Amino acid sequence: METLNYSEPDHVARTLMEANIFEFSAAKTLALTNDLNQRVTESKGYADFKRQAEEVLDDYDKVKLRTEYDLAVQTGLQASRYYEMQRSKEALPYWEYVTAGDRQVRPAHAALDGKVFRADDPIWAQIYPPNGWRCRCTVLPRFDLPEQGLETRNAEELMGDQQIELMKKDGFNINRADLGQVFEQNNAYRK
Repeated sequence: METLNYSEPDHVARTLMEANIFEFSAAKTLALTNDLNQRVTESKGYADFKRQAEEVLDDYDKVKLRTEYDLAVQTGLQASRYYEMQRSKEALPYWEYVTAGDRQVRPAHAALDGKVFRADDPIWAQIYPPNGWRCRCTVLPRFDLPEQGLETRNAEELMGDQQIELMKKDGFNINRADLGQVFEQNNAYRK
């Protein structure tokens, strides 16, 4: 069996994610520029434009920036975990979905808490964290099955069709680690 080196970075994954972040930031910059250009043409003078521009900049810089930062950090952490678990899935063939376990956990994520699937189960393409804005869930590798056994239901049965549709709408029904993406290619800034 191959020796695992947990401190060795996955350079291919890192490069893919850096390119994705670069594309996302370019799309965000273009969206901001377009938004400000529209405000220039619609404003009734500089004072009106300045007020509108400050609102736009506040939205882009303060509100969205923290959320995007949190997503980038959580995606990086979970991608690192994903690649390590992929390398060790022969020895640890089961993965367990784990929430933060507090009152802030969404009901749909709580429905997944403690569920164990095979490492190669297709469900991970839909539910591997982060699977929502500010998601703090993680996945833990296991070598054994829990008392309740292996989970056989799909994401729709566990989380509900409505939650899956919401995840799709927000771009969270994907495994970002597997795709090498921090931000979905069809994000709001590209529309």
